[in-house]
Amino acid sequence: MKILVPLITSFNASCCSAFILFFYWSSYLYVNMYKILRRIYNCIRFQEHNTVMEYNVWSELQTASTEVCQRIQRSLTRPYGVCMFNIRTGGNVGMVVRSACLMGFSDVIICGRRHYDKRFTVGSHNYIKITHWEDPVHVDITTVSPGRYLENVDYDPESFSKMCNQDGWTPIFIEQGGEDIREPTWKHIEKPLLVFGNESIGIPKSFMNKVPGSRILTIPQWSVIRSMNIANAASIAMWELRRKDYNPI
Repeated sequence: MKILVPLITSFNASCCSAFILFFYWSSYLYVNMYKILRRIYNCIRFQEHNTVMEYNVWSELQTASTEVCQRIQRSLTRPYGVCMFNIRTGGNVGMVVRSACLMGFSDVIICGRRHYDKRFTVGSHNYIKITHWEDPVHVDITTVSPGRYLENVDYDPESFSKMCNQDGWTPIFIEQGGEDIREPTWKHIEKPLLVFGNESIGIPKSFMNKVPGSRILTIPQWSVIRSMNIANAASIAMWELRRKDYNPI
C-alpha cells in the first residue's frame, strides 16, 4: 500500500499537468482559430494564384517564357523612373510597381522601408527593374507598447542627389504646393524620376529644397480631403508623363 501511494500521487500529478496543457492549448486555439484559418487560407490562395500572377501577360504571351516577355517589355519601356520614400504599406508599393510596368517605366526605386507585397504586383515585378537605395533615408523604429511605435526618419539629400547623378536621373517630387502637373515644360526632361513620399507625412520641403535641379509638381484636387492615395497619385503622374509619347499597341 505504501508503494502504491507515491505511484497514485505521481499519476494524479501527470494527469493534472496534461489537463492544464490541454486546457491551455484548447483555449489558445479557440481564441486564435480565426487567425490561424485565415493564414492557412491566404497561403493556399496565394499558391493557387501564384502561377497566374507570374504570367499575368497578354493572351498571346501566356505560353511564352519569362525571358521572352522581359525582352518585349524592354522594347516598350522608356528611361523613366519612379521612386518611393519610406512607404509603409506593402500593397501601395506593389500597386506602384504594377502601374510603372504598365506605363512602360524602366525603373522602380525604393528608399527607406524596402518591403512590398508581391501579390499586388500581379507578376509585374518580373518585368521591371526594382532597386533599393539605402542611404537617402534611414528609418529607426522603436516599439513603445504592443501596436504602438515611434518612427524616426533621417533624410540625406546629399546622398540622394549623388545617387541620382550617378544614374543620370532628374528628380521630380510629386507633392503639394508645386507646379501644376499638367504643365508641359517638365515632360521633356531626360530620365525623369518621379518621387513620392510617405502616406502620412510626404517628403519634407527642407529635403526637397536641398536637392539641386529638382522640381516639385502637384496634382490638382477638387476636394476637402487633404491628399490622395500614393498608388493612385503615382498612376496619374506616370500617365501624365507617358502620354506625350503614347503609341497605341
